[in-house]
This record gives sequence, C-alpha cells and structure tokens, in this order.
Amino acid sequence: MNIKDWKNVKIIIKDGFWERDRIEEELSKAHILVNQLGFGYNTLPVEAMSYGCVVFNSHPNWFKRNVPDAPIVHITAETLE
Repeated sequence: MNIKDWKNVKIIIKDGFWERDRIEEELSKAHILVNQLGFGYNTLPVEAMSYGCVVFNSHPNWFKRNVPDAPIVHITAETLE
C-alpha cells in the first residue's frame, strides 16, 4: 500500500526556504520526519527528535558501521517506498 493512500496522514514537503517559526510549528505537529536521501545529516533531525519525532535519514556506510545504535532510522530511496 502506498503511503499516499493512508487516511489521516498529512504529507508536507519542504521545498525552498522556510522561516524559523514555520519550521518550529510544523515540527511541533509532526510525528515522523523524512529528512534527506543521499546527503547525510544536518541539524533538522536533531531538532525534530527534540520535538518527539521519529527521524528517517540516509547516512553513509561508515556511519552505520561506527554508530550501529543511532537514534535515526537509516533509509535509502529504495527502502523508503
């Protein structure tokens, strides 16, 4: 089943620049953050976790080997489907 078919799921795609207030507002209502595919980390996942979000993000293989218990769920474009 495709996530777009789920009821009561609101998908917000951040494209471009958002003001700080908008980021905080969206994170305060979110349950899951899919951050980046193929680019590593930035500070948004850490902030999202502070709001209680589960974070999905891609990260390099060396990171997975050295930080096996990372609090961020590793994804790729293929595993996100």
